[in-house]
Amino acid sequence: MKNCVTLSPCWLSLLLFTLFACTPGDIIHITTRLPDPTPSPTPISTESTLLPATPTIAIETSSIPTATPTLNQPPPTTPTATASPLWTLTATPEPSFTPSPTPIPPTRQILEPPCPDEQPPPLPNLKIAFVQDGELRLWENGMTTSLTEVDSSTVTISDDGTIIAFTRNRELWAINSDGSQERLLVSESDIAAMQPTDPGVQLGPIYWIPCTHQLLFSTQPLYENGIYYNDDLYLVDTDTLLLKNLFPPEKGGRVFFSPNGQQMALVTPTSITLANYDGSNPQTVLTYGQISTNGPTYLYPRPVWSPDSQSLYVAIPPGDPLLDSPSPTSLWSLPVYDGGPIKLTEFVAAWGNTSIAPDLSLIAYSTLIGEGENISQTLHIIQPEGEEVISFPFSPMLSWSPDATYFTYWLERDLYIGDMAGESFPAIGVGEHVIRLDWIDSTQFLVYHGVGDQEKLSLGTIGAEPVLIAQGGIRGYDFVK
Repeated sequence: MKNCVTLSPCWLSLLLFTLFACTPGDIIHITTRLPDPTPSPTPISTESTLLPATPTIAIETSSIPTATPTLNQPPPTTPTATASPLWTLTATPEPSFTPSPTPIPPTRQILEPPCPDEQPPPLPNLKIAFVQDGELRLWENGMTTSLTEVDSSTVTISDDGTIIAFTRNRELWAINSDGSQERLLVSESDIAAMQPTDPGVQLGPIYWIPCTHQLLFSTQPLYENGIYYNDDLYLVDTDTLLLKNLFPPEKGGRVFFSPNGQQMALVTPTSITLANYDGSNPQTVLTYGQISTNGPTYLYPRPVWSPDSQSLYVAIPPGDPLLDSPSPTSLWSLPVYDGGPIKLTEFVAAWGNTSIAPDLSLIAYSTLIGEGENISQTLHIIQPEGEEVISFPFSPMLSWSPDATYFTYWLERDLYIGDMAGESFPAIGVGEHVIRLDWIDSTQFLVYHGVGDQEKLSLGTIGAEPVLIAQGGIRGYDFVK
């Protein structure tokens, strides 16, 4: 199991939205996924010899059916960021839903997934890579090793635990988890050539293609205010150092991989596109309007894949979920190979916050009761078709355990753990000021908590005291097991 976290100073203002599936929705359109008209390309082999730290990087463009620019193209004639503020709010109509009349043909060609049919055995030890006090460090089996110097919060570890990618001086680097073969993946000059060159870009979110040593990353424009993304997508191989552009700006998006690594969902503030893991055969399956956030940022939905990689669920909030009486949030099922998108149910969720269980069996959302200072929240857990299973009189859910047996939530700023039998208890030794929590398995979790110099990264276990991994100066972490 693997999860990636990058901490940012803006977490307090965005926390309510990033915990749940939040995405714009004035009008939702559905499109069907068509078969790939040409045979899919052969997956890229990752069995190659590592090169020295500073080789010449080969740059290619993808052959997918989109207009993918090379890195030396002139800048496009697009307006600058000040021409139209991205956070300007406008009145939006109520959402309407029109199901697709044409199902996805079941004969669609399928790429061989990069992950084997039989999942490899888990790693012998949990590995946690984290940035602390300007150093990249690795925790394993109770021991912490310092690997190299870094100057940012971005860190991510491959799912076989052998390679750690990180950023330094706005460049993308990699190092083996044993501390050997540090190498430059994406240089400052590579980034300077990426579109749009005015105002320029910086590295954005980074993702590992499952069961490979290949990274995907997108970029962010160099605006002074706000958090925006270019919704492009690049690939870099950490073994061969091959770099290529898969999608130009506004044709890519945030990446959510299927469990078998075969498909990825590309999410933007207005659409969800499904594509093969190498970027081929991209087809937009759901579009919607932007969601109002009352701030200078965009919000993206967070779809959840089914364990068999055949479909995914996504919750789409209304156009303005911050209203006192918002419109309903809609829950959608998006089949990958056969059949069109299906709206499963609707419910009115406070601020549009929704949490989908990892196995898609349960959906959680909160409602508000009362007015002014007397407002309280109720947590509802329902089946995908809308039937309520249980409800609790407390704050929104923070996260599900992998098997959906437990969930975490806040109660008077302290972290609590609940179960489907209606029982709940405080997380021992965690207390308040929880910034982020990631489940490792059905009983263990990583939790980042505390304030200032007292901030901690701890390994928690249900019913036991947490194990301290690091304290103070922590800027980002990732783990693999």
